[in-house]
Amino acid sequence: MVRQIQKTWTASGDLGDLVAEFHGRLRVIPWVVTGLAAGLWVWHGATSAWAIAGVTVGAVVAAGLFLLGFSRSRRLSVQVYYGGLAYRAKCVQETWTWDEVREFFVIAEEREIHGGPPHSVLEAIFSSLLEAAVKALLPKAARYRLRYRICRPGHQRTFDSDIRSYARLGAMVEGFVTQAQLPRALASFGSGGNVRFGELQLGPEGLSYASAKHPRFLPLSALAGVSVTRYAVKVHQTGHRFAWLTAERRDVPNAAVLAGLAEQMVTARPYHRDQADSSRPGRSL
Repeated sequence: MVRQIQKTWTASGDLGDLVAEFHGRLRVIPWVVTGLAAGLWVWHGATSAWAIAGVTVGAVVAAGLFLLGFSRSRRLSVQVYYGGLAYRAKCVQETWTWDEVREFFVIAEEREIHGGPPHSVLEAIFSSLLEAAVKALLPKAARYRLRYRICRPGHQRTFDSDIRSYARLGAMVEGFVTQAQLPRALASFGSGGNVRFGELQLGPEGLSYASAKHPRFLPLSALAGVSVTRYAVKVHQTGHRFAWLTAERRDVPNAAVLAGLAEQMVTARPYHRDQADSSRPGRSL
């Protein structure tokens, strides 16, 4: 088993040239806070002996957690190649080619601001006002926690804040996955097939949203495009100011592929309409 894993890792040279390399992030503040909390818990006697014991325990705990985190961050790395990526962590060494990635997710989870369920009406009102004020003042980058996930049959890998510059890593991976999947999606669409993106499905007839609560269908002639942000996917309808559908990024895999496919359909629409008009009887001069 060890030989097989090592062979997989050393086969990263088959992925082409190296584009970028990302390493694990060393977190210091959580370990220092944990060490101080342990020291203060020991230092409850308020005597010199307990004070020395508390400082000692806090220093030992902080140092131990720091060394543990340093070892973990040093072993964590992601190498991005033109043909795929190589992931290495403690006891894990694997490679991914862009062709075998089936789904790419951007998981944007809103941070919990309140500590728990309110116990009274006043507490509920105060908690709601506080949450509304914080959401209004803080930017989205502070209100959301982002993760990036790639999936292949039977396996998945998630990139989060444990990796330095993980947002740049996620954008880079999404670009390579989109570059690999968009031609296949265009070929499937051109042959009359439907391309699925979670609950969204784009086909020759139009875009369908297979939601259990609010299913809907948008004809292809009314599709104006699909816009993708870090947190949401919006489907736009021709002649309408507001979005026809707004979905969270975590519910739409390969959202960039969907946007690229919709752009191709909208761009090619006038050409096909002109071709159809010119083929009608009486149109030739």
